Amino acid sequence: MTNVNNEMKAIADYAIKSAKEKFGQDLDLSEQSLSKLESLLSQAYQSLSSRVKDEKTNLAISRTANIWGAYFGEMIRHKFGGSWVLKGSERLITIKGFEFSPINFVFQKITNHPEYSVRGFFAEISTKISPLQVEQHQQQKKSESINPPKEQVPVTKQENSVTIDKKVVFAIAGIGGVLLIAVVCIVGFFLLR
Repeated sequence: MTNVNNEMKAIADYAIKSAKEKFGQDLDLSEQSLSKLESLLSQAYQSLSSRVKDEKTNLAISRTANIWGAYFGEMIRHKFGGSWVLKGSERLITIKGFEFSPINFVFQKITNHPEYSVRGFFAEISTKISPLQVEQHQQQKKSESINPPKEQVPVTKQENSVTIDKKVVFAIAGIGGVLLIAVVCIVGFFLLR
């Protein structure tokens, strides 16, 4: 069985090579290349959305999502650490108990949601990962460059995260506001009588 981290790194390397050869873009896993990746994904959306939806197009979409998603994932790992894991047939990145799917993000962006922002997704990950984790990863990279480890042991800590939809929060706040106004009106009515 091959290591999924090595597999995804190889696909990301292929993406870097393809970006240079086919599109004249230099990708280097840095945050500065986010805008270049955004541009490449916009081109992919324009190209793929005009095609007839058939098996050949679906294969092209899947391959495109895997290539650019692997690059995006490796960019995330380069910045924040973490590792690729297989969950069923899906390849995810886990960082400090959080799971992210750059491949699914790219798939959504090039098929149905061209408005999705690469920089926005990257920023969302950044806000979920504590500054302490980033500092630890940078310290680890420095120590690895001095004394590389003999064997890398992946850490698999899983935590459940809760996401609250903004619409739900606004609905609850609205209902609370209406109830508060109703109580004030009733109290005011009785006081004025």
